[in-house]
Amino acid sequence: MWATEGVKANPAGGVVLADTGPIGGQSNFTFIIAATVAIAVIVAERNADNTADVKTQVVPAQVGLTPPLTLPVDVAPGGRLVVRTNAALIGSIQAAILRE
Repeated sequence: MWATEGVKANPAGGVVLADTGPIGGQSNFTFIIAATVAIAVIVAERNADNTADVKTQVVPAQVGLTPPLTLPVDVAPGGRLVVRTNAALIGSIQAAILRE
């Protein structure tokens, strides 16, 4: 599985950069982030209704391609993983989530 919302230019804070859609179960997920400016992004597990975060992790993204981050995650049935901006930025950014 490969999930991305594509390149975002000058996004506001809280913009979703990648969303797996409803999934569930334990798997390794790799997060890839490329940006024209340094910024922190939020990696979040969302509940099945997609109304609240279950867990979050701030991940610093560097200029260019940030080294991929692979995490074992156990997502509740119907839950999802998302990557979103932590703050507005002037520049471009793209994130992807890969499921092994």
